[in-house]
Amino acid sequence: MKLSQRTFGILNRLGEAIGVTRVNHLVSKEQVINTIQNKVNLLKEAKPRGKPFTVVVEGNIGCGKTTMLNYFSNNNDIEIHSEPVNKWRNLMGHNLLDLMYKDPSRWSLTFQTYVQYTMVELHNRIQQSPVKMMERSIYSARYCFVENLFRAGKMPTAEHIVLDQWFQWLIKNTNTNVDLIVYLRTTPEDVYKRIVSRARPEERSIMVPFLATLHELHEEWLVKKYFPVPAPVLILDANLICQAEQTDSQFTLQHFRIFGLQNRLYSDPWYENYLYYVTDRQFINQIKFDDFGFEDSHVVLHIPNECHLTGEYNETIHFTSPHQLVISDGRGTLFLVMTEDRSSSQQWKIVFSTVMEQEKKPFVIVHSRLTTELEIDCLLLNAEDSKDVASRPHHDVKKTPFLTILTWITLATDAVGMWSVKHKRQLAGIGPVEFAALNDNSIMVVSSHQFDFIFDSCKPIEKKEMPVEIKEKAKRYEWNQTETSITITFEVATTFNKDDVTLLVTSTNLNVTTTDGSIALQGELFDKVDPDNSTLTLEDNKLIIKLTKLTVDVLWQSLMNDKLENLMPAQLFDSNPPFDPYQLEECDAFPSDCFNLSMYDSKTHKITARINLSGNQWLFSVTLSPDKLPAFCTRHDVDGLIWQPDDGSSFSHVLTLNALGYVQASKENRKFSTCSPNGAFAIVCDTRRHLYVYHRPVASQIRNRRNGMQNASVARQQVINLDSPDEIIGIHASTNNVFVLTKNTLFAIHVEIDL
Repeated sequence: MKLSQRTFGILNRLGEAIGVTRVNHLVSKEQVINTIQNKVNLLKEAKPRGKPFTVVVEGNIGCGKTTMLNYFSNNNDIEIHSEPVNKWRNLMGHNLLDLMYKDPSRWSLTFQTYVQYTMVELHNRIQQSPVKMMERSIYSARYCFVENLFRAGKMPTAEHIVLDQWFQWLIKNTNTNVDLIVYLRTTPEDVYKRIVSRARPEERSIMVPFLATLHELHEEWLVKKYFPVPAPVLILDANLICQAEQTDSQFTLQHFRIFGLQNRLYSDPWYENYLYYVTDRQFINQIKFDDFGFEDSHVVLHIPNECHLTGEYNETIHFTSPHQLVISDGRGTLFLVMTEDRSSSQQWKIVFSTVMEQEKKPFVIVHSRLTTELEIDCLLLNAEDSKDVASRPHHDVKKTPFLTILTWITLATDAVGMWSVKHKRQLAGIGPVEFAALNDNSIMVVSSHQFDFIFDSCKPIEKKEMPVEIKEKAKRYEWNQTETSITITFEVATTFNKDDVTLLVTSTNLNVTTTDGSIALQGELFDKVDPDNSTLTLEDNKLIIKLTKLTVDVLWQSLMNDKLENLMPAQLFDSNPPFDPYQLEECDAFPSDCFNLSMYDSKTHKITARINLSGNQWLFSVTLSPDKLPAFCTRHDVDGLIWQPDDGSSFSHVLTLNALGYVQASKENRKFSTCSPNGAFAIVCDTRRHLYVYHRPVASQIRNRRNGMQNASVARQQVINLDSPDEIIGIHASTNNVFVLTKNTLFAIHVEIDL
C-alpha cells in the first residue's frame, strides 16, 4: 500500500494557503499545482509552443489572491505577477488608490486609466518561465471594478464609454491572452473580516454592501457569464465552515454526540465522485473528485437563515434518492430539495420546508428514504429537557435531565405536486443513540437504553403503567457481561414469585423455566461457567441470573450458541484467527455501556426484535449501497465485522476488517472511523492531526526470522500526520481516496492498493 497526500483548501481553495485564517499553513507548491493540474493539462496541448501558459487569479477584495500566489514565488517554472498595488499607491508621490476611495466621482477615471495601463504592462511582460500567474487582469478591471463605479453613479457615462473603448482596443491589439481563470469565490461577509484584519489604510472605508456589489459582478462575469469570459474558469471556494457551539446546559453525552461526533463531510451514495459541505454562510458546496484530485466545485444551494446562535445544531444533509434530499438548518426547520442530475452543475431547488416544533427546536437528520414516488420518510434526532417532553417514557426518567428524541415524519405530495407532513411519530429514551435507521414499518435503533413511543399522529399511544405486565408466553430477556461474569435479566410482574423458577446450571448449559411457562431459556452456553457460583435474585420486578465465567476476560459473542442474537458468521477464517483473544490488553477492557439493537414497530408501538451487543463493541456505521440500509461494524474478538441489515431480524456478514477491533481500542483520541466501500482498507482518525489506515491482508513473501517459514499474508498500516492543527469535523472514504475535513482545509489522501 502506498499513500500520497494532496492538500486542498475547502473545495480546492488550497486551505489556508489563500489566507483563510492563518498564513503559516504549509502547503507545498507541488500540492497546490495538483489542484489546477487537471485543467491545465486539458489546455496545454492547444497552446502554441514558446508562449507561457497564463493563469489569472480573480476574486473579491480580501479573498486571498496574494497569499495564494506567494506559495508559488520560489518555483522556477512559475513566474508570479502580483497586482501592482504599490504603483497605484505611489505615482510620483500621488496615492491614486487612496484618492479613488476618498472621492470616487472625481478620481475613478484617472485611477482606472492607470489600472488599465499597469495591467496591460503585466500581460505583455516578457518572461522565460513556462507558466505565468497573475493576480487579477485587465478583464476584471473592466467587468467588475469599472462596471461597479458606473452602476453606482460614481463614473459618468462618457467616461465609462472612453474606458470601454480603450479596453476593447487593448485586448485586440496587445497580448492579453489568458489560458485559465482561477476564481476564488467568497462571501462578502468573509472578505470583510479579512479586510478588517489586514488593516490597509486605504481600505478603512470599505463596507459589506460595497463588497456585496463586487461579489455579484464577479458572479455575473465568471459564473453567469453576462460578460465575455476569455478562458475556462476553475471556481475555488474560499469560505469558512461554521461550527455550532454548545451552551452551558448542553452538557450531556447526548449533546456531545450531536455536536462533537457529527460527520460534516457528506457523500452522495448515488453519485460516488461527489462530496458536500456547508459553509458558515449556509452555502452548500459540491466537490467533484477523481483519483488525481478535485476536478470542479460550485455552490448548489443556499440554506435560508443566518449563521448559528449558540445552542443550535450544525446543518445536516441526507440524500434520499437520485433526485431528492432533505436538509436540516440546525435551528428547527426541515427542507425538502429536488435536484436534476446531481453530476451536472444545475442549482438545487427547495420545494418544501416545515418547522418541526413551534419552539423551533433544533435537530439533526439521521436517515431518510423514498418509500414511494409520492412519500418520503425522515428520521430526526434531538435532545430535549425531560421536563419539556409531554409524554415521557416510564423507565429511568429520573436519571437524566435530558431525553433523546427520535422523530419519524412522513412527507407526502398531492396530485398537483404540493408537499406536506402526512404522519409524525416520536420515540424517547435516555442515553445517546449510536445508530438509527428506518426499515419498512419500524425503526432500527442501537442504544444502551430502551426507547418508547410517546406520540403518533395517526394512532394514540397506550399509556404504560409501572410496572409493565408482560403477557407473552416466553418473556424476552437482556444480557450483558463484564470481564468475569454474565448477567441475564427478565422483566416480571409484581405477583411473580421466585419459588416458581427452576434454574439448572452446568459448566456448559443453562436451563431456566417457570411453572406458568412465562420464562423458558435453555441451551448450550457460549463458553464455560462455574455452576457453583451462579445466583438467582428477584428485585424491582426483575428476575436476575448471574453466572461466573470459568475463563475470565473472554468476550462472549452471544449468550447461547444456538440463538439468533449471535452475529458471528458461520465461518470467519479459512484458518486460525491472526490473534489470540486470550491475550488482550488493558485497552481492550469491556465497554461500560451494554448496547442493544432494537426494532420498534410503528403499528404496535412495541419492540419486535432485540439483539444484545454487549459482547460486540460498536465501532461505526457506513453506507455500502444506496438502495440498502446503512451497514454497521461491530467488534468480534480482534476483528471488525461489517453487517448489512437485510430486514428487521436478519443481517448478512459482508466484510471482515482484520484486527480493526484490536487496533482501534488503543486509539483513545479517536473521533471517526469508516472503511472503503469494498472493504480494502479501514480508517480511524483522531480529534486532530492523526489518521490511521489499516489494510486487509495481502499475499506476502516475508519470512519469519525465527523459523524461516513464509507468512501467507501481511496486513499493512500507516499513520498520516495532517498538516493542520484544526479539529477534524468530517471524513469519507472512497475506493481509492480518503477525505478529511477541518474548519479551514479539506485533505485528500490517495490510497494506492497493492492487490
